[in-house]
Amino acid sequence: MMNLTPMIRFFQSYDPQPESCPVIRQIIACWDPAAVLLPGIRASSNFAVPCQINGQKAVLRFVPAEERSAVMVQAEMDTLKYLSERGLPVNRPIPARNGRLVETVETEIGVCHAAALTWLEGTVHDDLSDLPASLIPEWGAALGRLHNALQGTATANRPDWRDLLNRARSSLRAGDALLPIAAELETRLAQLSVSPQNYGLIHYDFQPDNLAWGADDKPGMFDFDDCAGHWFAADIAYALRDTWDDRSSQVELNNPIVQAFITGYRGVRPLSDADLANLPLFMRLHNLLTCARLEQIAAEKLPQPAPDWAINLQSKLAGMAARSRQELASIR
Repeated sequence: MMNLTPMIRFFQSYDPQPESCPVIRQIIACWDPAAVLLPGIRASSNFAVPCQINGQKAVLRFVPAEERSAVMVQAEMDTLKYLSERGLPVNRPIPARNGRLVETVETEIGVCHAAALTWLEGTVHDDLSDLPASLIPEWGAALGRLHNALQGTATANRPDWRDLLNRARSSLRAGDALLPIAAELETRLAQLSVSPQNYGLIHYDFQPDNLAWGADDKPGMFDFDDCAGHWFAADIAYALRDTWDDRSSQVELNNPIVQAFITGYRGVRPLSDADLANLPLFMRLHNLLTCARLEQIAAEKLPQPAPDWAINLQSKLAGMAARSRQELASIR
């Protein structure tokens, strides 16, 4: 998730209608000056704006430069292009008018890196509880097919698990109780085997709200903005994290949802019991990364007067961070 300050800056410029937002208009002109903007903008790790580019439904994505480098965005677009060319149902990058997949634009909220992607039609289930049980094996199979396609691909210009851990560690103060936990995690993870079969580029957030289900009960895949170098089994842990309430201490492989997912995955790709045994370890890493990042945002000094939505969101994130810290402390 991005910091709240750029969100505040953007939504101050956004009001009242997306059609009149100068930031969006300036950026989308790199693709289509006559683009039609549609309702439903989202802000999380980037800004995502539904639109029509050259008459086709698409999504414009942009992120402030201080949040993510152009090189990282380009690496994500290259990955999506690679997957699309191999027949994976992902949202494809749309070249800008000059042919580039990533544009860097100076706007009134600062420099932003932007990309446009095709729209994936289908039903998006916003929560695991909304996903029909009959689709869970196909959910697992879809991740297995994605890992098959990603096996052996380069992870250059995307972070790996060690980069993410170091970034989290750098945000902690000396003496923080999370520092020895970070050191322990690094030691344990560094001892795991690494091979093209078990390690590579992963989606990192393969949850139901990042899948669009078509009439054939096959999901299209989107939101690769957090893709990173990691063990493929970690992608399984993060996809299923709502099943165990996002707690490493609650990982339960006998859960029927987990079993159905794994059955689907194993139908298209090998997955050893040893890999599954590491799911609690990967979840513990996720809890640490989440805690460190949310605490950063919770401590952010907001521009004044801050809007109520930002104050309330900051308070909510502080509560989530405290919950993650409590979970980490509960395991000895």
